[in-house]
Amino acid sequence: MDLCIIKECEEEAFEDGLCARHFNEVVKKIMPGGKEKKTKVNETASSEQTSEEISTKTQFFMLSILAHVDKFTNSLIESFSNVFNLNNKETAEIYRHISSKLIKKQKNQKAIPILKRLVEMNPDDPDPKFELGCAFIMEGSFDKAESLLEAAIELDSENPDYHFKLGNLHEEKDQSEKAITPYKKAIKLNPGKPEMHYRLGVLYDSNEKYKNAIASFEKAIELNPK
Repeated sequence: MDLCIIKECEEEAFEDGLCARHFNEVVKKIMPGGKEKKTKVNETASSEQTSEEISTKTQFFMLSILAHVDKFTNSLIESFSNVFNLNNKETAEIYRHISSKLIKKQKNQKAIPILKRLVEMNPDDPDPKFELGCAFIMEGSFDKAESLLEAAIELDSENPDYHFKLGNLHEEKDQSEKAITPYKKAIKLNPGKPEMHYRLGVLYDSNEKYKNAIASFEKAIELNPK
């Protein structure tokens, strides 16, 4: 394990030979606005100005973090939040972008603890639960995924993607009959997606409901002739 290059510091090196704490200090010095840490937004500032300030600061952190996304941990993000006085919304936005980046890189095991933290921070937001459920599916943790997808649906029952992913999960668990219901719900909410009709057709076919299968396949072809 490489240690921080700062004299007498025995913490593990994180970036450019520096530990998380000393790396934060370097980043703080180059942060837009100089070394001064903003404590509280001026109460007389317009909402438009406040939004712009938050956007600039958050964007800066995301650029810094996403550049080294594989090396970031929950504790490091919290360290950034404390050092730079980020509010809960800004911190959550950073977590969301990091987890999204990791999922796209198929690094689900790294994304899961970040998504768990995001779920804790936003218990009433269905999206983190959905994203964490998807990550668990990729890791084969189907029971955990199912409870999270059901929780997301409970918070937002009108999102077709949530129902469609639940149908995918039931297929993964060889529960083809059970998968039909969420697929039909997804199609009812968003009838214009051919892949939804196709997956339903596959299930009907496997359950020897051939007339229904043909109707689903024909609808998928109608929506996407290619």
